[in-house]
Amino acid sequence: MKKKVAMLLTGVMAVSLLMTGCQSTKGLENDNIKISVYKGVEVDKVDKPSEVTDDDVNTQIQSVLDENATTKEVTDRAVKKAIQQRLISLER
Repeated sequence: MKKKVAMLLTGVMAVSLLMTGCQSTKGLENDNIKISVYKGVEVDKVDKPSEVTDDDVNTQIQSVLDENATTKEVTDRAVKKAIQQRLISLER
């Protein structure tokens, strides 16, 4: 009797694992990325990313630098000559 119950429970567990464990859906993928299937997430199309140039990188770096730039007023010493020349050239 115990063997029959054990075999029955083993069979039920095996069937439940087979029914829930493996799905045959692949998701979306291309040469660069792979998107697996997630519940509640829908993706229509995966486009190949555009080429990134050095100019794009430099523009982004300059944008981040401009956003985070700060100024500090110096009152305890004179401005150095090189800094004065740089400021004058920027104002032109």
